[in-house]
Amino acid sequence: MIITTIATQQPLQQLLLLQPSKLVKQTAFFFNTLSLPFLSKQQLMRPVILFLIITFLILAGCSPTVIFNSPQPTDKRDLGKFPSRYFGKYEEIEDSSLFILENYLIREQYTEDMNVPKIEIDTSKEFILKDDIVYIPETGEEVPVTIRNDSIFGTYITYDTVFRISDENILRKFRGYYFMNIRNDEEEWIVYRLKFRKDGNASLCGISEDDEIDRLKEITTVIEEKNDKDEVIKYIIKPEKGDFKQIIKEEHFKDCTEYRKVGKK
Repeated sequence: MIITTIATQQPLQQLLLLQPSKLVKQTAFFFNTLSLPFLSKQQLMRPVILFLIITFLILAGCSPTVIFNSPQPTDKRDLGKFPSRYFGKYEEIEDSSLFILENYLIREQYTEDMNVPKIEIDTSKEFILKDDIVYIPETGEEVPVTIRNDSIFGTYITYDTVFRISDENILRKFRGYYFMNIRNDEEEWIVYRLKFRKDGNASLCGISEDDEIDRLKEITTVIEEKNDKDEVIKYIIKPEKGDFKQIIKEEHFKDCTEYRKVGKK
């Protein structure tokens, strides 16, 4: 018994993508679960606690962010979609998170068990229960469920869009790599290097400030942005012609997450 809901691109994406992607995943899950009225209090508490922890980490101060002043590489054209040969489901090796790559987007899939009093579905505007079927008017879905002792049991799946090709999320290719460029509110760009290997697996890599910034300053122009305490909060890379090529050659995208392909979409 599966209830499927589709979430739009999370509103805090641009803020959270300034740091490792795990912050994105947990915060997005927090907003999605709050939107599902049939969750129990126990189910709601887990994402709430995670969100509070993440918020504390952000407010307490993270390492300076490494970003670019423009999408990279600057002399390559924007791509309208991912190559079809890479479509499919990818599992993050570290924590088994599941991602779906298709056409022009990457989504993360969450699967959660449902155990909720029947009255919560009966009083919900988003769901209609009839016999052993939950109807979802917004999506037109009809989902079989099990009813026992005035409770409803089943499984639901939600999706978060991690990357959708657009004016704010640009995909480019260079030397066999794909570069995901994500624009923030200051018209700056967070850049990730996506590599697909021959065995079907993939890696997504960013630049770690702690390991790379000193050498990057020797390669190209790097501007430091500081707060009122004279602390560096942001490094803005402004590569000139040939600089990004050197950054790739020296493999400065080292902060990587590994994925294994586990099936077709």
